[in-house]
Amino acid sequence: MHSFKAGASQVDMTPQGSVSLYGYPLVPRMSTGINDPLYASAIYLHDGKQPILMIGTDLIYMTRDMANPIRQRLSEMLDMPEHAIVISASHTHSGPPTMQLSWINNDQAPMFNADKIYCQQVVEAVIKAGSQAAANAVPAQVGFSTADGSKLGTNRRDPNGPSIPQMPLLIARDLNDQIIGIMVSCNMHPTVLHEDSTLISGDFPGLAREYLQSTILQGNKPLIYHMGASGNQSPRHVVKANTLEECHRLGHILGKEIENSVAHAQWHDHLTLTSTTTDMTLPVRQIDDMDTAKAKLQQVENKLESQRQSGAPKTTIRTTECDWFGALERVLMVQANEDGLIEKLVQLNMPASVQIIAIGNQRYVCWPGEVFVEFALEVIQQFPQANIITCANGELQGYLVTQQAVDEDAYEANNAIFQSPQGGDTLVQTTLNLLNSLQKKIS
Repeated sequence: MHSFKAGASQVDMTPQGSVSLYGYPLVPRMSTGINDPLYASAIYLHDGKQPILMIGTDLIYMTRDMANPIRQRLSEMLDMPEHAIVISASHTHSGPPTMQLSWINNDQAPMFNADKIYCQQVVEAVIKAGSQAAANAVPAQVGFSTADGSKLGTNRRDPNGPSIPQMPLLIARDLNDQIIGIMVSCNMHPTVLHEDSTLISGDFPGLAREYLQSTILQGNKPLIYHMGASGNQSPRHVVKANTLEECHRLGHILGKEIENSVAHAQWHDHLTLTSTTTDMTLPVRQIDDMDTAKAKLQQVENKLESQRQSGAPKTTIRTTECDWFGALERVLMVQANEDGLIEKLVQLNMPASVQIIAIGNQRYVCWPGEVFVEFALEVIQQFPQANIITCANGELQGYLVTQQAVDEDAYEANNAIFQSPQGGDTLVQTTLNLLNSLQKKIS
């Protein structure tokens, strides 16, 4: 008797009517239509003893306030441990807000408020996707392969800088060789579409799903998409423009890479499944005084104006535009700190968790928030079988960045509320300890 089972499901959670689109700091956008739907997509695996449930959502963030109750509910429904359930966000910048930025005065900027009605719709969709995936489980095989993501983007501050172009694939198929679902982790920000786009979209991952469902995932078989270590990874240096046409082009590149890689998958009749998790507390950043923050904002404004006047390359200007976003956020953060909001924000996000899902010899390392790729590379150096999933089970309302980004006053460093690089170092060490502990347990 074949004891290994797999099931998958996707549930539409596209908002109706005109909604605020979230992802570009302090830029109000109201949607004018739908380019492609937003989904909750799930894959369920069971080795006869241990179940695993991995869910991807087409959202900017999956907050802890949303993820924890969902995982608890699915744990009860499916009789499985919460640490065997992960819920990530693709981090699309063309969907509704699902979290509150506590350092923004939400009374003055209501367009950034999370819509409680839509968030409840998301909760229900994710629970439905997860429970349906388990209900759909049939005897199955699992295949592993690796796709090439190098054409999707680069390190966004330095196109020759650190990156992880490899995209790990997990494919489940039934015993008639029919694909049940595909899971991929891609180390790239889904930001082809910028603040001038007003259509709801999953960005290039959503268009990759559309392509695959017209080829090897016919019948709306799901693509479970996770964002990898992408804090400083972007399509910025490979796109010709920030248009829907380019979004389709990159989406089809991703879809075709996945399609081609599936053909080379190594298949397994049975794999042992294991999961574990641990909590960690990240050090809090020292917030500037207002005079320093305003002076840095002025410096970036002068730099941006100079670049525009001199006709600097578009990619250079865009990097400085983002740094201006960050410098402005830095000013708002100082005010929020003076009002005691940062302390509340830290309490909301701590302790954070690191979760590891082991599927055979593959290790899916699940991190909250947006993390620079250098930290993932440190883990992979010691555990080459580690596959990073970020924006998982929560968000950190900012980045975990390197010392270089701090020294450069980069957008991502200004956006952070946790200390860098110490926060990333804590994340890496916690992860390595957990991986080593899991390895001893399995051995």
